[in-house]
Amino acid sequence: MKPEQFIREFGEKKAREVVEGWIDRNFDDSFNIRDGVYCNLPFEPTDDCETLGLFELKRLVESVDLVNKVGGIENAKTFDEMSIYCISHWTDLERLTKSIADYESIYGEEGVSNE
Repeated sequence: MKPEQFIREFGEKKAREVVEGWIDRNFDDSFNIRDGVYCNLPFEPTDDCETLGLFELKRLVESVDLVNKVGGIENAKTFDEMSIYCISHWTDLERLTKSIADYESIYGEEGVSNE
């Protein structure tokens, strides 16, 4: 399953729980959704597989957090180089732009989170 789909179906809270549980087990790279166990796959999880790639899930959770930190998707889209200069101690425009794209890949261009 793609991480975006996992977040849509199970919510940000569950995604965060999976990521936080994985941090202590970083020798594993996947999460078996059906069984709720961490594992190490010799291949990249596929869309029809019941496993989830943890590195990408972690990146998406961080992106959602960043977009929320700047006041939501609409505010995030208004940031420019000057705005980013003022908050450069915790992000840059390139990272924010990638976070916006990640957020929209989960929630669409309207960016409506159900959480």
